[in-house]
Amino acid sequence: MNKSLFIKIGTGLKILVLGCALPLLLHDPVWGQEGCSQVDIKANIEKLITYDYEAEQSIVKCKEKSTNLLIKTLQNEAQNSDIRGAVAYALGKIKSDSPEVLDTLINVVNDKKDDNDVRRGAVAYALGKIKSDSPEVLDTLINVVNDKKDDNDVRRSAVSALSEIKSDSPEVLKTLISVVNNKKDDNDVRLNAAYALGEIKSDSPEVLDTLINVVNDKKDDNDVRRSAAYALGEIKSDSPEVLDTLINLVNNKNDDNDVRHSAILTLGQIESDSPEVLDTLISVLNDTNDDNRVRRTVAYALGQIKSDSPKVLDTLISVVNDKNYDNEIRRSVVLLAWGHKKL
Repeated sequence: MNKSLFIKIGTGLKILVLGCALPLLLHDPVWGQEGCSQVDIKANIEKLITYDYEAEQSIVKCKEKSTNLLIKTLQNEAQNSDIRGAVAYALGKIKSDSPEVLDTLINVVNDKKDDNDVRRGAVAYALGKIKSDSPEVLDTLINVVNDKKDDNDVRRSAVSALSEIKSDSPEVLKTLISVVNNKKDDNDVRLNAAYALGEIKSDSPEVLDTLINVVNDKKDDNDVRRSAAYALGEIKSDSPEVLDTLINLVNNKNDDNDVRHSAILTLGQIESDSPEVLDTLISVLNDTNDDNRVRRTVAYALGQIKSDSPKVLDTLISVVNDKNYDNEIRRSVVLLAWGHKKL
């Protein structure tokens, strides 16, 4: 066999290998992209000190190729805290649940001597976005939430992470319920805990009783009460206890109007067309002495419920036709009635 034949065979094999490999390379999300070398990634990490969005996107795009450098940067407490915080955000967006990533994030959260801004917004955010419900992650977040000596912003972020993960484990629910019930705790942490219970959507008796008690307690912080009402709407329980609580709150014009507003939105979310709910909403809508924002919210809630009750439909038509009504309320009714099959 002569030399030229060997060359032809060798060339043919190269073409064959390249032809087989090219489709695989084209389906690789990183191959061929600029900025994914270790030098490029390191340069982009340095740019994070100014919250450079394009640099962050380049890092996230490189996915696992970025992970090792991100971990090393986050572990380096001598590094600028703004860069470390942004690095943790990037890890959250990559959503890698590798043991190396989770262990690094957990260690930073647990280190009270570390910068609270890094622990707070970034690391708790990252654990929430990764959505790992491993015992190690949940235990870390629960311990932070339960530690009242810790920074309240860090605790609030840990609650938000639990909200993102949406674990309904008994330990998580017990922790959140305890925080919501404790009036001596920070109200921002409490309202976030109530919100988290809604996101988790557990309709256990313990959760519902906690949220109902907070909503009913006029001496409690109104923002916490609004968050508890929101949570009831997310859970969508139409139990008599929940509906009675919300109806009584809506009917009480002496209560805070923002809390009443939230209760009305909750009734709309639950979508109960019970006579008691509909009568309450119609009564508020027709009461020209009531707060107009509350009444507009009623129109929105009736639109969500989509009841075909003649009483509801007659009320809505009457409001639209009555020029003595507040025009914003009339517009709200028109908008909700636009797609109603009976109007």
